[in-house]
Amino acid sequence: AIMSIAFNEPFPVLDANVERVLCRVADLDKPIKHAGTRLRLQQLTAELLPADEARNFNQAMMELGGLVCKPKKPHCDTCPVRNHCRALATDNVALRPVPTAKQRKIDITMSCALIIYADRLFIQQRLPDDLWGGLWEFPGGRIKEGETPEQAAQREVFEETEFLVTDLKPFGTVVHYYTKYRVTLHSFCCTLAGKEKTPVLHAACQYQWVTLDQLEQYPFPAGHRRLISILLAGRNCPAMSRS
Repeated sequence: AIMSIAFNEPFPVLDANVERVLCRVADLDKPIKHAGTRLRLQQLTAELLPADEARNFNQAMMELGGLVCKPKKPHCDTCPVRNHCRALATDNVALRPVPTAKQRKIDITMSCALIIYADRLFIQQRLPDDLWGGLWEFPGGRIKEGETPEQAAQREVFEETEFLVTDLKPFGTVVHYYTKYRVTLHSFCCTLAGKEKTPVLHAACQYQWVTLDQLEQYPFPAGHRRLISILLAGRNCPAMSRS
């Protein structure tokens, strides 16, 4: 869209509005995210795009989808391309585009630890090539079969940092969604069993001990952000004050 509208370069646009128009004009009968449908849409946009009028064509297509060929109650009677619309001719307008079937969510249960030392919380930064690479987190991971959430938190902390933690107390459980996954995240406030506050990192590239107010300076994945929101709303971990 930027290349065509700003510079009039022959780059086709394939946003949701354009997809809907083309699926109806060509009466495509496969789900819109189907590989064959995607390929056909790309072919159609390339074939229809006038090389010297990319700016006007792309804007017209997007406006056509947004104002006329709407998802519900399209204005077929005033559509400027009604005579070329195969879905209209076959009375399939309401059935196009074919929606993609909803994927069943895969349940994942995880546990993490909010480790407290000298009124600070331990956070670590995920490895660059890992899932959510570069984001910060409280140490934790998936709960193994036969484990309780508390046991999983202790194990994950040791595996990732070699810290031994004690006095685990439930803090909160949040549920969030990531692509096809539904993640249930249990959290526990805890303290170090000893006085060693320097971790041996096995699943992160760096760490920090931070105050509650400093947490907002770091980017966290969704589940951990929700835990931080609960912390900042006033539900402190035991033995920790805001400073």
